[in-house]
Amino acid sequence: MSCPPANTPLKRAAAGFNFAVITGLIGLISGCVTYVPPERLELAFDAREWTLANHQARPGHTLTEYLLAGESRSSWSESLGATFSEASTGDTVDSQIARLKSQIESLCGRIAWQTLSRSPSELRYHWSISNCPGQQDQHELGIFFITAAGVHRAAYVRKTTVLADSEADYWFRVLSRARVVSVAQQ
Repeated sequence: MSCPPANTPLKRAAAGFNFAVITGLIGLISGCVTYVPPERLELAFDAREWTLANHQARPGHTLTEYLLAGESRSSWSESLGATFSEASTGDTVDSQIARLKSQIESLCGRIAWQTLSRSPSELRYHWSISNCPGQQDQHELGIFFITAAGVHRAAYVRKTTVLADSEADYWFRVLSRARVVSVAQQ
């Protein structure tokens, strides 16, 4: 059974009631439960228009992706995204990096990976792929933010063969402006 999307008429009609109660009832009735993480990552953007292209949530994990206005998930040039893995899942920064590298290597054969800095609360990285069958050359810059609730990741991806150091510096400044916010604060 698949869960209904968040904008179904039933949920829109329930907007005037206690959302948590209504969502729980819908989950019980439909066999679906909506996962609400304890905190989320508020991404920062540059001055261009970005649109939500994908949002997925399942217990313990979320994924949100933005594309430039006018682009689609099948045809894009740049992407900004955020992921979250709740601490209770046991999904650490190291396990996420290992899984990410493994997935890309299985698709492309190799990945150029650099861990740029690491502290107890943050890890910055840059990876790139080139000559990957079925994929354009691309670079990803990212920051893992480690909190008591779990691991967040903010990432910028650009389809390009070469990413200038000045551009990477710029995007790390943008990614650094992301903020972890408790869901209770919203």
